[in-house]
Amino acid sequence: MKKFFCVVICIVIIGGCAPKRLTREESLALREQYDSQRTRIYENASEEEVLNAVDELFRLADEDYELSHGKHGCMAHRKWSAYLVVAAVFGQDYWYIQTQEVDNGVKIVIREVTIEDAVSGNPYTGVQNMPDGMENIDVFSRNEMERQGGLYQVFFARLDHLLGKTEEWVSCYGAEEIASEFGEPSIILGPLCSSAHDKWPESAKDCKEKELKKRTLIQKEREQEMGKAAYYQ
Repeated sequence: MKKFFCVVICIVIIGGCAPKRLTREESLALREQYDSQRTRIYENASEEEVLNAVDELFRLADEDYELSHGKHGCMAHRKWSAYLVVAAVFGQDYWYIQTQEVDNGVKIVIREVTIEDAVSGNPYTGVQNMPDGMENIDVFSRNEMERQGGLYQVFFARLDHLLGKTEEWVSCYGAEEIASEFGEPSIILGPLCSSAHDKWPESAKDCKEKELKKRTLIQKEREQEMGKAAYYQ
């Protein structure tokens, strides 16, 4: 999967702008919030139903995702490359999914990790699975815990639909509003939306028609505004 950009790269050196260091109490509170964002319990569902829905979710997102399945979880992985004006970036997206039967249904815990390798002659070095021990790491970076919540909200919104919990489907277009609360949408949504096929399930046909009509209306309004601006110049 290739991504093409045309950008102007500027390097700005600014001193004294590092974020305030978190206390242990603040860090633990952030971790608790992060764990809640990446965990769901689906009542009256089996592990097979949840994992089959996860499989479909990734196939709809991008056909480049390869899935490896286990009895109580799965891993999704894809390679990608981005070509800039003066550089190239190669990377891989890893999703690690764990499921567990609980009294009232199935608990699912997810984690996404993106690994980038800038300007490399051999971009896909190393193992082609989740880096060794990644699934067992119990300490996460502040950047991950503060930003990934938007991506996980979109993931679970789609999983909710595929499990019949909601009629709504969140496309990449609709996901931008969710992700914007956590940072730049194009960066946060990358693992699900950047250079992705972004297909709709057949069960969301009505939602797709509504969104297309909305997008067409917005485009017409923008064109009208541009026409008015040109007229008064």
